[in-house]
Amino acid sequence: MQCLRISLLTTGALLTSIRLFGGNPANVLSRECVRMNTLLSEQIAGGRLDDAKRSVDETLSQVPIEPVCAGLLSNNLAAALQIAGRLDEARVFAERAIAQFQKSLAADDSAYLRPLQIIATVDLLQGMTGKAREVFRRMQAIRATDPSDRVLLLWISGSLLEREGRKQEAESALIAARAALSDAGRQNSADAASICGQLACLYLHERRYREAAAAVNTALSTLSLAGDVRPLDRIKLLDTRAAVCAHENRWPDAESDLAEAVSLAREQPKIDSVELRPLVKDYAYVLRKLHRKEARSIEAWASALQSTNTASGQVVDLTELAAGRNE
Repeated sequence: MQCLRISLLTTGALLTSIRLFGGNPANVLSRECVRMNTLLSEQIAGGRLDDAKRSVDETLSQVPIEPVCAGLLSNNLAAALQIAGRLDEARVFAERAIAQFQKSLAADDSAYLRPLQIIATVDLLQGMTGKAREVFRRMQAIRATDPSDRVLLLWISGSLLEREGRKQEAESALIAARAALSDAGRQNSADAASICGQLACLYLHERRYREAAAAVNTALSTLSLAGDVRPLDRIKLLDTRAAVCAHENRWPDAESDLAEAVSLAREQPKIDSVELRPLVKDYAYVLRKLHRKEARSIEAWASALQSTNTASGQVVDLTELAAGRNE
């Protein structure tokens, strides 16, 4: 078993409140933009992402709104799609947000950090480290004036350094990102939990098992206090704790965590195969270790996810694929 890949981080990405961009009063958003953003926020909160996509598409094609508003709506939807594990769709709307911002914002405006961070995260999750590094260079050219901005830069930096095998530097960057979150008053947020979870993965890869266990337990405790919990946050952390348990030969505990994680995944109507495949593979592995009869059906599910029909970057319909595989 390996620790789950790259954590999701959406600090500052979901801009549900209307604000000034670049501090310029000329950029105050219109009443129509406020109305559309409120509708989009309600659809996202209700899990109606396909409705949200239609709303944004229709607004951008039919309603004359300012480019900053178009960028804001596209960015909010991109963040929601990323949170839901719909990665390629998230990239599309993040790129749209950047294209809209470019029509009226300076190249170094901090508004670009949010969609760029989404694109970099998707690249990292899909194993495209070189592309993520290019996006990070673009992020570095943008002025980061507040702690939330610094979190985005530090987290992407830490994730890249970890992928490049520079573990000590990665650890320092992730610890700094967690400190920046505290400076922003978000020490009990889902993002803080995600960073702790990624530190746990780093410690696990370095065989620092005691520190890994402490970090993932801190992450889960933080998540219990957070008001912005997302299903994939808990899924990833449960998989991480299962990996720690497996390295300690605590197989029943690992199975319990993975069973909960898989159950949560099944509750999601759609999820990118990049997110789902490693979880199902881990669950099958642990069930096999425990000589559980369910292992065969979960292995079949993992094989189906590996097939060309659910290749990397494709969204899996859980209501169909997981049908009949409940224990």
